[in-house]
Amino acid sequence: MATGNELMLTEDQHSELRAIAQSRCLPAGYVFRAKLILLLAEGASFSTIKQRLQTTAPTIIRWKQRFLQDGLDGLDTFHPGQTASVLTPALRARILAAARKKPSDGSTHWSCRKLAAAFTSVRTPYIVSGKRLA
Repeated sequence: MATGNELMLTEDQHSELRAIAQSRCLPAGYVFRAKLILLLAEGASFSTIKQRLQTTAPTIIRWKQRFLQDGLDGLDTFHPGQTASVLTPALRARILAAARKKPSDGSTHWSCRKLAAAFTSVRTPYIVSGKRLA
């Protein structure tokens, strides 16, 4: 039944979305979005999609718009996270020099947390050499 909500998919898009929707190893959200687009392509109404996928109309609209704008790439989510802090050569030298000495608290070796506490701008000191220090 045509409702005006249907999307026109190419054969490649349809086969790729079908593979994603049947996947058991991809993230659940990505599989959900593929199923949503396939239902829209079949001409399912919003109420049918809401019932089958346990979702809301704003969610359907959002992912439909993203798919129309960016195609399959629009269904993927991107979370850039925190920007990487720059480890200057001077700070790296200070960390390595401190790691070569015994800690001032009387313990026999540095832990990542102890070394990080000694240098408040560095959260994970083992990124300097790629090795854990404890």
